[in-house]
Amino acid sequence: MANPKRFDIKEDMVTLRRELRRVNTETMRSRVRVLILYKEHEQEGISKHAVAKALGVDAGSAMKWRNAYIQGGLAGLLSHNWKGTGPA
Repeated sequence: MANPKRFDIKEDMVTLRRELRRVNTETMRSRVRVLILYKEHEQEGISKHAVAKALGVDAGSAMKWRNAYIQGGLAGLLSHNWKGTGPA
């Protein structure tokens, strides 16, 4: 089994919890919750599958959100980048 990907989270827990209260959609709350769980396990690391199972989200989503944070910080994680399928 591969080791969990480790990365530094710049924000402290107080800031992350404040952000959790500030965001207004369930998707954004899920993104912040994923980041909080990664922060809680920052020292030893945690796999995307363990994060997904703990929070009831897809492992692919947990990985995408983790990578969005790594690339763009908190602003990158919370940016609206959804793509619709268009009219049927």
